[in-house]
Formats: sequence, structure tokens, C-alpha cells
Amino acid sequence: MREPEHTANIIQLRSTLIPEFPSREQSSCHHSNIVVVEDQRLLLCKDCQLWIDPFEYLLRWAARDWAAAKRVIEYRQDLEKLITRIRQLKKEERNIKARLRRLNKP
Repeated sequence: MREPEHTANIIQLRSTLIPEFPSREQSSCHHSNIVVVEDQRLLLCKDCQLWIDPFEYLLRWAARDWAAAKRVIEYRQDLEKLITRIRQLKKEERNIKARLRRLNKP
């Protein structure tokens, strides 16, 4: 029996070459000890011995980096607001002291 022409060029991959990646729910490991397996172009967590999808790992790293950058911007904005508020309070304190001096003049 002859194979159909459209499936003649399909190569069957062995399942041992393609590791199963953990789902997000499977692992509680933070994968902080990653090793790059160059010949397979994959990542391996040395702590939990799970294969990590490189794209997923890069995506998570980028999301953490973006969130950290956003927090820095927010902290700088908060700092500017606090500096402005301190300046206002110091000005108000000077005005109150000046009023008290005027009231205490004989």
C-alpha cells in the first residue's frame, strides 16, 4: 500500500527528543537556577529538574522587568509628590511662625 503524496515527506520525531514542559500549575519552583542546554536549545531547572520553555521563560522575565520599571516610575512620581508636599508644609510653617511673631509683638 502506498502512502498518500502529501504525507510522504513527514519525518516522525521520537518523543524522547521533545521534553514535556511543565504547566504553570505543575511547578511551585521559581526556576532561579537555570541551565541552558545548547544542543537541544532548551532550559533546564537544576532545582526541580524540569524542562523550561525558553520563550515562556523569556516572556516571564520581560514581564517582571517591565513591572519593575513601572514601579520605579511610580515611586519617582510618589517621591516628587512628597517633595512638593514637604515644600508646601515648610512654607506653611514659615507663614504660621511669622503670624505668631506679629501677634506676640508688643
